[in-house]
Amino acid sequence: MYVPDLDLIDLPGMVAGHTKGEADDIAEKTRNLTEKYVKEPHTLIVLVASNRAERIRNSQAFELVQRYNKENQTVGVLTMIDRCADDRRIDDPYWELKERLDGSSDDLPDLGGGYVALKNRDTMLADTMSIQAANVEELEWFNKHIPEETIKSRECLGIDHLLLKLLTLLGTYTEETWSISEKTRLTHERDRVSNELES
Repeated sequence: MYVPDLDLIDLPGMVAGHTKGEADDIAEKTRNLTEKYVKEPHTLIVLVASNRAERIRNSQAFELVQRYNKENQTVGVLTMIDRCADDRRIDDPYWELKERLDGSSDDLPDLGGGYVALKNRDTMLADTMSIQAANVEELEWFNKHIPEETIKSRECLGIDHLLLKLLTLLGTYTEETWSISEKTRLTHERDRVSNELES
């Protein structure tokens, strides 16, 4: 049985400058590498951005996604949510995250796959904690710090919801775009081969 390949590619983050020991053109290299994959027609994107960023839309990754019209093929992931600054002047250190997840923030571009917030995995426990245990720990953290009544939907919190969003995005894209594109390509290929045989 024939099934299409699905390649998963983890790209390095794009940087704006180099540090000691790095190539002087590291910024250009990371951008060119990312752009190479973003502009491919059948690329689905998991765009990872730190929730600690003051203006997430300033990310170079968003600029590439919009340049190549890939908003509907992208899921946004907000990380470092458990490292929000403890600002004593405000009652809720997670107010900005909640606005971003609810869609009321003015600094997040619309993405077809929506956004998901992830708690950073404790690297000190990575070798001793199972994936299932880490997922439970993440869910408990969300329940404690972002109560259900404070956001519109729980379907934007945690790794399990990210996986569901990715499966939905892949299914929708395969059905509505990829399969149509492949049928067209195969029809053209069949016609080309038929013409060659006739001649």
